[in-house]
Amino acid sequence: GKTVLVVDCDFLHPGLSGLVENIEEHGFLDLLLYGSSLKTVARPVGIDGMSVTGPGSLPVSRTIPFALKEFSKIKEYLRSKHDVVIYCSTFQTEDGKINPLASLVEGVILCCRLEEMPEGELQKRLRSMTSENVPPIELVCFCGRKEQAAPAAPHAGTGERKIEAPAV
Repeated sequence: GKTVLVVDCDFLHPGLSGLVENIEEHGFLDLLLYGSSLKTVARPVGIDGMSVTGPGSLPVSRTIPFALKEFSKIKEYLRSKHDVVIYCSTFQTEDGKINPLASLVEGVILCCRLEEMPEGELQKRLRSMTSENVPPIELVCFCGRKEQAAPAAPHAGTGERKIEAPAV
């Protein structure tokens, strides 16, 4: 019975893994910067009460554009129209800084793929976040096995590593 809006704010790799069909259509940036209506930028996804908006008219450079003052205003507007608003983006900018939008939301669900990180990298990143103005973080990690030439033994490990993350 809740209404949910999923907003693709990943300006570097837009598309939400195919959930947003046409990333060049009017979307979040058009709502945020150009005054487009919510009705023209949000699309239903086939689940009752759930809609999605793509990133919108992307700048040529595809760097992460920020209009923090406008984001604060539009955040309140979107929250008044939906029970839950989920902003999906990269946690870090191209230059490795924490995404400025992170400090403007109520909470962060941080997802990562451990096999793509060198040993200790996740702990390093989590420690760096504690000094930033970042809301509470929930951490979700995905682990995968590397392809093997022969089938795995029946009792082979899952490929998961235990990570002790600092409290954030």
